[in-house]
Amino acid sequence: MSMIGNTLLNEIIHEDKLFSPSQILEKLHEGVCFALKQGKDQEHSRDDGMDITVCCYDKEKNNLQISCANHQALIIRDGEPEVIEGDIYSIGGAFMDLPDVKYTDNTIDIEKGLTLYMFSDGYYDQFGGQDGSKYMVSRFKELLAKNSSLSMDEQQTSLEKEFEDWKGSNNQVDDVLVVGVRV
Repeated sequence: MSMIGNTLLNEIIHEDKLFSPSQILEKLHEGVCFALKQGKDQEHSRDDGMDITVCCYDKEKNNLQISCANHQALIIRDGEPEVIEGDIYSIGGAFMDLPDVKYTDNTIDIEKGLTLYMFSDGYYDQFGGQDGSKYMVSRFKELLAKNSSLSMDEQQTSLEKEFEDWKGSNNQVDDVLVVGVRV
């Protein structure tokens, strides 16, 4: 799935010259459905899909457009967390038969001190703790907000320690990606 997504993203951005995150996701959705022969008219359709966040920085307007396919992102502005809610649609997969799947561009004005976090679900879907439960997205967002005043290196160390402490002796259940960008 990652290789298909990477190939399609390169085509969409470099060849088709699309730069709107929502349009990129719409084209990616179409490409994944086509590549995996997904849809009700396909005899051997697979329902694999992916969740992804795409953002584009506009230097002239000094803003960021972000679009999330079954994802969310988090902004910390003046110490206050703001959740960027994504659309419910994954790329491909369960929504393959819906006509005209659309994604939303969220525009964020860039200002000094703003921090943007984008992440996969691997961190907060990890089982652990004393009762073997999931970490949960609400706890993860609180952790990001609590650590947002630290340097990025200190945040990385804190996130890694918290994850390992939570996971304990449990196996890691998924890939973990956390990207933080501070202006």
